[in-house]
Amino acid sequence: MINLILCGGSGTRLWPLSRTLLPKQFVRLFDGQSLFQQTVRRNQALGGDFFIVSNCEQYFLAVDQLGEVAAANPRFLLEPEGRNTAPAIALACLLLDPEEVVLVTPSEQQALFAETFPPQRTLDRGQRHRHRHRGRRDLPGAPQ
Repeated sequence: MINLILCGGSGTRLWPLSRTLLPKQFVRLFDGQSLFQQTVRRNQALGGDFFIVSNCEQYFLAVDQLGEVAAANPRFLLEPEGRNTAPAIALACLLLDPEEVVLVTPSEQQALFAETFPPQRTLDRGQRHRHRHRGRRDLPGAPQ
């Protein structure tokens, strides 16, 4: 499984704490950890490899914060310019093996019920779907 973590952004929504070079997902808001680090920690329990989608300016922030949570050998897709969520996901998936199961998680949200995220039932459904529809890219829960 690939943990695809989206962590781009312009740093305008939580101003003055967040800024262009330090958007909210990298600000240490909770117990000395950023939302990005919390996302990585939640996903580490699921196993799999990390694939981080970010912009060029935030690459070193992401690398530094990944090192603090011991995320080993992540891959990066660096956008020279943000193009929103759907294009970032689509481009990242095109770079992956079509047989991979991809869990997409944004890094700028607080998971209030982290102990139940992500629902194991959803991951199990994704695995079953993968075996039934090899080579097809779909979103579990989305209309077919």
